[in-house]
Amino acid sequence: MAPDPAAPARHLEPAPPAQGPALLQHAAILSKARTLRVPAHTRIFDAGQTSEHIYIVQRGRVRTFATTAEGTELTTGLWSTGHVLGLIGAATAGPKVLSAESIDDATLLTLTSSNLKALVGEVPEFGWSVVRALAWMASTGVHRAIRLSTAPVSHRLIDALLMLAELPEAGDGRGGALIEGISQETIAGMVGATRPWVAQALSELSRRGLLAQGRMRIAVPDLSRLRAAARL
Repeated sequence: MAPDPAAPARHLEPAPPAQGPALLQHAAILSKARTLRVPAHTRIFDAGQTSEHIYIVQRGRVRTFATTAEGTELTTGLWSTGHVLGLIGAATAGPKVLSAESIDDATLLTLTSSNLKALVGEVPEFGWSVVRALAWMASTGVHRAIRLSTAPVSHRLIDALLMLAELPEAGDGRGGALIEGISQETIAGMVGATRPWVAQALSELSRRGLLAQGRMRIAVPDLSRLRAAARL
């Protein structure tokens, strides 16, 4: 059971952090939040679960996903420091729309909906950040739906790789990125493809020099070249 305590682009742009590191240290937020530390691959909450909690990622990566009637997991997003999860269910007093699971050992701040309301009044910049988070999530959801229905699966794969590569944890400081700890099954769930297809397509991108693969790691030597490939 899970603990109960975000014109269509050629690729999915990285999510702007809803809360910056400095804002996460605001005394008013820390006084109302509880710290939740979870190991890698831990379910944080489940779709359908009713909970008044929202979760703000402090450290580590978290994925959100939906599960089909056949049991297939479709990854809807990868999130890191500053991003807010579980906001829709908490704000509407309804069930969670998606499930969330840590990819790495992760640290999150948890807030109840009542504490969230109080903070919106006490820390206006926090309230505005929450509004921006909701707007970004809605916009990204529309763009992603359009891409899933219109873009070739090869372009959707590059979209997914760029989403992963542009998370802060992946940057190498030299214009490239290192994606670690993400399985081919997870990538397949992000693009609506099978794992064997993803394996073959990643091998083709490697052959073109756009990435290099290892076990549970993908090195992207030049992000600008990968972005250009998404426009072909």
